[in-house]
Amino acid sequence: MKFNLMKKNIHAITVLIIINVLINSGCRDNISNPDESLKNLALYAVIDGNKSGFLIIDYATMAVEDSFYTTPYVPKGIEFSGDYKEWYSIWKSSSSGNKLYAINTVSKGIKRNTSCKGDLLTLSGDKNNIIVFGDRIIQFYNRENFSLLYEDSIGNISKIVSSQTKRLIYCLGNSLDNKRFGVFVYDLNTKKLLRFVPLKDSVQQRSMVASDIKISPNDEYLYISIFTWANGFSGFGSFMVMDISNDNIINDYVSGGMSQLAVSGDGKNVFISDPAGYGIELPPTYKIFYFTNNFYNTFIDWRTFFNTSTFNGSVNSSQEIIMSPDNKSLVTNVVGSLKTEEGKLIQILKIGISKKETISSFSFPTDIHGHITQRIKKMKIGKYFK
Repeated sequence: MKFNLMKKNIHAITVLIIINVLINSGCRDNISNPDESLKNLALYAVIDGNKSGFLIIDYATMAVEDSFYTTPYVPKGIEFSGDYKEWYSIWKSSSSGNKLYAINTVSKGIKRNTSCKGDLLTLSGDKNNIIVFGDRIIQFYNRENFSLLYEDSIGNISKIVSSQTKRLIYCLGNSLDNKRFGVFVYDLNTKKLLRFVPLKDSVQQRSMVASDIKISPNDEYLYISIFTWANGFSGFGSFMVMDISNDNIINDYVSGGMSQLAVSGDGKNVFISDPAGYGIELPPTYKIFYFTNNFYNTFIDWRTFFNTSTFNGSVNSSQEIIMSPDNKSLVTNVVGSLKTEEGKLIQILKIGISKKETISSFSFPTDIHGHITQRIKKMKIGKYFK
């Protein structure tokens, strides 16, 4: 639009003044200054194969920045301190079972370790405690010195998410007697179970498996993914939304087998992958779903997504799925025959949210025989400091 100021168009002058005020009051800074949340951003991938450990991948370029190997032991996950100067993981030790490790992000040196009973971990919302769980035990450690604060018996829990505003954790899985499946709400201050929220009905609960659980940034909703076994190696996935204020399931949709979840930082969108049961090879939906404003639909259908792409091949399923801090892109590790123009098999895709387009990809190098000897187990976004 052009304004002829020579005609003294009062409305046009007013519009220009408003635009100038907006620019000088901060809009220009938002555009020219990069988002601090993207500075030093890296994707940490847990890998196994002929080498196991961690690959540290630059989020912007999808190029490998560094690595940390734990061969022959495979880490089960990774968590970060609030300043990203340390990261934490668990893997087996040949002499004493599972060990919890703290690694310096800059030097990649192990700062401390201690024996633990579980093999999975998460952090409390305030980042003060490391929560280790598995084998029907939950343990609470001081993050700074790894002193064991408390441990308790708990059900067959495979997923935990922490409240961001309260000293609460939400545990997804089966009770100790394996007769109840649902969400266990645990108070970190009193170290007691506050309540149990059953999912579905008791007839189905023995056949239900925890897939993933996430929480909205405002602590209003839990997003839950489960899989229910039917006859033989078949069943169905479910994506649920639970109102934390009253423990009611307000949305329930069909999803993929063992679906993983990613929640945008603004809480407006949830993305739901379909791993097709991982190694079980359940029938895939060939989709990534999304949920926003009580609306559930297909975000990507892999069967049609690459029609205008330079990639060759196809994607059968997507496993881990992670949102970028600026809510503009997501990464997911894919299974299929998708290759780059150079013929490299793709393991990770980075996808722009608004235009639903591929931005970049990551491929493992092959050995001298042309074989890929590693695979991705878990992924998490962190920071990398050189």
